[in-house]
Amino acid sequence: MHNNKNCWIIGCSSGIGKELAIKLYNEGYNLCLSARNQQELLLLQQQLQLLKLNNTVEIIKCDVADVVSFDLAFAKVIENFHQLDLAIFASGIYQPTSLSNFSREEAKQIIDTNLLGAIYFFEAVGKQMLKQKHGHLAVVASVAGYFGMPQAGAYGASKAGLINLCQGFYAELLANSVHLSLINPGFVESKLTAKNNFAMPHIISAKMAAEHIFCGLQKKQFEIHFPKKFTLLLKFLNILPYFLLLPILKKLY
Repeated sequence: MHNNKNCWIIGCSSGIGKELAIKLYNEGYNLCLSARNQQELLLLQQQLQLLKLNNTVEIIKCDVADVVSFDLAFAKVIENFHQLDLAIFASGIYQPTSLSNFSREEAKQIIDTNLLGAIYFFEAVGKQMLKQKHGHLAVVASVAGYFGMPQAGAYGASKAGLINLCQGFYAELLANSVHLSLINPGFVESKLTAKNNFAMPHIISAKMAAEHIFCGLQKKQFEIHFPKKFTLLLKFLNILPYFLLLPILKKLY
């Protein structure tokens, strides 16, 4: 291994995760890239290797919803890197959902990937960084976790759980010199948002999202949220009492 910092990115076959991988590789990080789609990982690895930089890029297939797959991937990452400086959980699946078309199987898939996968991530990587007394964890949640929104269904619930999880672990990690960043994007162009059939205010590209995230990681910010024009409005709505918030949600429906 070179003297560059080591980073494991989970969920980087497309969207924000992929653009973050490109950004971090260009910034000199040794990368270990994980996702379910091996073919997309291989293409990304080849794309990065063409840059001929003095840092490494490896791929390890990982399904975060499968604890055996996750544990095997984590063991390989530690075998390769010995220690991690940065680990990013960017896995996520999404399906617009209302109660009338609610599916328990679909909801379970969303919770297993978005929330349970992050729990496996904290148990394995969080403990590793506590042991190292060094490192930076980052989790991609969403502004959909701020409060319950129409059509968000299980997705919003999974992201609310992620936000709560990060808030709960923050103090213990920091006491052991480990930084934690909670990433709450607004609308970002991706395969996920392409499923939406409604107007998405202030939508930005995945590349721009990666720039925002990298900047926040450099500053060791706890919450990295963007674009501010949109996220600050949602933060304001989130502090409203229900008698003011619920009529607004009714209009959104």
